[in-house]
Amino acid sequence: MRLKLRFEKLIVGLLVLPPGFGLAAAHAKPELTADLSASTSIGTNPYGLTGNDTDSGSATISLTPLLTDRSATGSFKLQGRVAHTEYFKRYQSTQSYSVDTSAVEQLTSRLSIHASAGFDSAVYGNNQLLFPGTGPDGEVDPNLPPVVDDVTLNGLRERRVSYRSGAGFNYTPTSRDSYFADASVFAARYPRNTTNLSEYNYYGTSFGYQR
Repeated sequence: MRLKLRFEKLIVGLLVLPPGFGLAAAHAKPELTADLSASTSIGTNPYGLTGNDTDSGSATISLTPLLTDRSATGSFKLQGRVAHTEYFKRYQSTQSYSVDTSAVEQLTSRLSIHASAGFDSAVYGNNQLLFPGTGPDGEVDPNLPPVVDDVTLNGLRERRVSYRSGAGFNYTPTSRDSYFADASVFAARYPRNTTNLSEYNYYGTSFGYQR
């Protein structure tokens, strides 16, 4: 089910970017949409446990609101997600939450800047390896660090809270030359940490020139 709402004015206080960033021009009609979805699945061993009788079916319901604001010189996006998963046997229910925001601003005809930030909280237990970071629109965002689901979480059902942010610029002094730079950070924390997991941080930078 998809719900769509429109607002003439909207004040957002979840994640704050520098004043005017992504909102330089008039934003008469920001758009707010919300997706409500439900799904079911069956897993033979959803948390990588040892032993027998590890399978279980589950049902998940999620709500994903998205605020989009576009102007003549840039755009701003803010997305949240909350989900509840109920297992039919053996496992306790879980909840997950996330917030992501991104903005792009064309400062001059030659210079543009962009920034993004987000956080999520979820219970992990099965190894999903490495996935690229995604922005509020669900597309891969090269300014965000990859999502790392540690193999050390197998079978532990630990809640992980992660924080991520990135920023950069693109500068095109001539029609043939282009410079760019990006930086990103990622931090993982375990609120309960009953199994002595190591919290970690990730930092990344990139610089480039194209002709």
